[in-house]
Amino acid sequence: MHNGIALDKAREYYDIMQVMYGHKFISQFNGMTDLNRILNIINGALAMLTDEQFQKGMAQLNAKAGSGDFCPTLSDFKTWCMAGSWWTATEAWQRACDYSNQSELELLEGKLKVTTLTKKAWDSVYWLVEQGSMKEAFKQFKSIYETYLAKAQMQGRQQEWYVPPKMIGSKEPVKFIPKTYKSNLTDEQKSIADLTTKIMATGKSWKDAFQEAQMEVRGVVKPMMQGELV
Repeated sequence: MHNGIALDKAREYYDIMQVMYGHKFISQFNGMTDLNRILNIINGALAMLTDEQFQKGMAQLNAKAGSGDFCPTLSDFKTWCMAGSWWTATEAWQRACDYSNQSELELLEGKLKVTTLTKKAWDSVYWLVEQGSMKEAFKQFKSIYETYLAKAQMQGRQQEWYVPPKMIGSKEPVKFIPKTYKSNLTDEQKSIADLTTKIMATGKSWKDAFQEAQMEVRGVVKPMMQGELV
C-alpha cells in the first residue's frame, strides 16, 4: 500500500476520533502532542489493511458513535476492520458492566443488550467482580472472550444478542447479571474464590482452577452463586 494513501487513512481516522471523543481519544497517546508522530503510530497500525477493511472499520465506528462512555482504542478499531461487527473484548467488558448496573426498570425495558459471548465470558468472571477484583476480572474476561471470539469467527458465526430466559409463571426476565456493587459471598465462597485465583497463577484455566478449589474446600463441585447458571 502506498505510504501516502496509508497516511490519508490515518488522518481520516484521527480526525473522526478527535471529533467524536475529543480528550478521551487524545489521552490514549500518553501525552503525545506531535501530530506527525501520532499519525505515524496510527499509520503503522493500519498500514496492512485493505481499503475494504478500513471502510468496514469506519462503518462500525460511525455506528457506535454515542454508545455511552466507551471510547474505542486503535486496537479496537483495527479489530473491527479485521473482524466486522463483533465487539472487541474491551467493548464487551464495558457493555457487560453497563448492563449489570441497570435498574430493575431499565432491565425490564431491555434498552441495553449484551451478546451471548459477552454474557458467557461475564458469567465466568463474575465471582471476581463480586469480590471487587475488577482488574483481575477484566484480565480473565478478556482472555475468555477472545478465545470464544476466535472460535466463533473460525466457525463463520455471526454475533448474537443474549436473550434472558423467562421465569416460570412470570413475564419478567431472570436477571442473571447482578449489580456489580452487591456482594453476597459467604465465607466458603470467598475461600473458593481466593483459592481459585492462587491455582490460576500456576497456569491452569479458570474452569479447572475453580473446580479444583471447590473440591478442596467443599469436596464437591457446584455453582458458585445459588441460582446462577454458568
